[in-house]
Amino acid sequence: MASVEYYPDAYQHEHAQRFHCSQTAIHKALKKLGISYKKTLRHPKANQDDRERFNESIAKYQKEETPIVYLDESSFRSQWLHRYGWSEIFTKPLKNREISIF
Repeated sequence: MASVEYYPDAYQHEHAQRFHCSQTAIHKALKKLGISYKKTLRHPKANQDDRERFNESIAKYQKEETPIVYLDESSFRSQWLHRYGWSEIFTKPLKNREISIF
């Protein structure tokens, strides 16, 4: 349960790697504990500090004439949120974590 509380948005295979077991074992354990997979329903808000840090990084790379390659919408967000997470049945999903791609 502590792993789900600390990593509420981790996929089953990520929990399995953490515990050195199979994804099936994680699935059965979560089901037995009454934990289900839910949509987090939280929209990320713009963070001015993150935006400034991102712009500074881009300016640095441009000054160094380092090529910048944008894949999909990576130019818009350097942080990524899982849209689903684990929590006990009949409760709201636990807060999700931001995952940095830098």
